[in-house]
Amino acid sequence: MSITRKIAEGTVIYTIGNLINNLFGFLTAFFLIRALGKFEYGLLVLALSSFAIATIFLDMGSLALLPSEIARYKNKNPYIIKNILREYSIQQLLFSLIIFTLLFIAGFFIRNIYNESITLLLWIVSIMVLLKAIDNIFSVTFYGYMKFKLHQGIEVLSNSIRCVFAFLIFYFDEGVLYAMSIYPISLLISIIFFSPFFWRIIKSIPIQPNYQAKSKSILIDIYKKHGKFVVANVPLKKLRAELPLWIIQYILNVEAVAIFSVAQKMFQFFNILFLPLNKVFFPLFSELYSSDINKIYKISVKSIKYTGLIAFIFFIFGFSLMPNLFNILFPKYFEGITIARILLVTLLLMPLSIVLGPLLYALRAQRYLFFANLLITPIYFFLLYLLTKMYGLIGSAISLILSSLAIIIIVYSHIIKQYPEMHGFWREIFKIDKYDKEIINKIINKIKHFEVK
Repeated sequence: MSITRKIAEGTVIYTIGNLINNLFGFLTAFFLIRALGKFEYGLLVLALSSFAIATIFLDMGSLALLPSEIARYKNKNPYIIKNILREYSIQQLLFSLIIFTLLFIAGFFIRNIYNESITLLLWIVSIMVLLKAIDNIFSVTFYGYMKFKLHQGIEVLSNSIRCVFAFLIFYFDEGVLYAMSIYPISLLISIIFFSPFFWRIIKSIPIQPNYQAKSKSILIDIYKKHGKFVVANVPLKKLRAELPLWIIQYILNVEAVAIFSVAQKMFQFFNILFLPLNKVFFPLFSELYSSDINKIYKISVKSIKYTGLIAFIFFIFGFSLMPNLFNILFPKYFEGITIARILLVTLLLMPLSIVLGPLLYALRAQRYLFFANLLITPIYFFLLYLLTKMYGLIGSAISLILSSLAIIIIVYSHIIKQYPEMHGFWREIFKIDKYDKEIINKIINKIKHFEVK
């Protein structure tokens, strides 16, 4: 399959998948927000945040690192892949069992401090951790082999099932415990459904006779060479994503967490067209780096140029429609309009994010992303605390934008040191070349043809 076809197929699959996931995710949030009060929805958001924090040591950067490695070895040395997946599976199951045990025991200790609902929420989180380990194994395998339909499909199925259960929660007017339980149930069903596809891939991987690994653990070998910074970076990234909710809860209240979360949901609704390219580029850039690195530059320039135009259109569109959307969908959260509008600014940064991240992994320069996160994270938390204290949720949104911009600047400055070709890509972005003129002419001709009809 040609590179262009791979990009087109992967982008279409992830675009459609993201549209479906965002639709189901939005409907799930809609049903749960309508079914629960602000306090209960705030508890649900914090419980899901606890799950994300609990899986910090479960992920260990593997969801980003290993698919790139599998794609790299797929043509060069496919025999090593089965060993990678076997060690990764053992790691996931062992770590998830440890985290599950710790969370389950912690539930007994907090029963005397908080009400029984908090304990049950924590126990549900512990079960989700076990299921997430299996989901991670499937995702790494599907993604590394560029089985985009399977990789996206497991998420689509889980979200669609969750949406159906969320509607039932809304219809029967159930509480936060029932709402939380739909997450592990939907995850379990999707794992069962995709198990045959996973085993089919595993059985197709060749085993080299008398193969001896260079070290006792291939996985550790990968982490030592260039993955150690990914392992260190994941906790920083997840903490930067999840701790703001707890800081908001500490400074303001649980209801403020609910408002901020609803505003984020509205922002994510306009973010659906950007993540597909990012997912496609992670394994693709790693494969191109070992064969034709010049194509990475061409793909990067075109991607930033056209996604940048789409991002600007989405920003204008979202900014103007936000009051109407809140008024129709979430009238009780009307104070979140300004927060959602501020968060929309990050759309303008997405074209750079979808390219720079995969490029760092292809260059095996993940340490720069780690250093950027290490530098920005404490500054972000300080700004978040200070601005939230001073300006409330508006300050929280502004601090998020500032930290995202700072990380992009730092990462880009490191990339041009290792890949100087990216230094002058700004001129290419604003330059209209022959290819761009052909696309513009095609669009104009289509419009004229439509008007004639």
